[in-house]
Amino acid sequence: SNPSIPYYIDYTVLDTGKHITRSKKHVKWKFGISSPLPFHDKTGPQCRGLEHEIEFFWSISSGKRRVVVDKYQTIHNSVSNAGRFEHGFALGNNQLTHQCRIVAYATAPLLEATQSSTVASSGKTTVTYKPFRQFDLIVDGQSVFDML
Repeated sequence: SNPSIPYYIDYTVLDTGKHITRSKKHVKWKFGISSPLPFHDKTGPQCRGLEHEIEFFWSISSGKRRVVVDKYQTIHNSVSNAGRFEHGFALGNNQLTHQCRIVAYATAPLLEATQSSTVASSGKTTVTYKPFRQFDLIVDGQSVFDML
């Protein structure tokens, strides 16, 4: 079998507030999922598959949020959850469905602890950090930022 391969295209975050620009966010992810059909002698753009555009609008001050998937609004939610938003949805058709999830934070620290370990003999603790993603789109368990 030849599995579909997800690939990254683009990501943008715009501050769109009228008076305080950082009070509203417009986040856009673009990614594709290659066709599961064999590529044979195809190269470059010929290997591209179905491409998607996911948009997330968030008024941080009012808490209003909107998700638009391939130009169709999927949710319009005005309930805020203390600076964090998470929304899951399915993308695709009857033959092939992909599970997607947006995870967003109103503000983000620069780094996020990924693991910590303590060495028994010395008692010292080591913490490993990775860059924190204020806005992330996860497709079938994989962040778009980790796609090819």
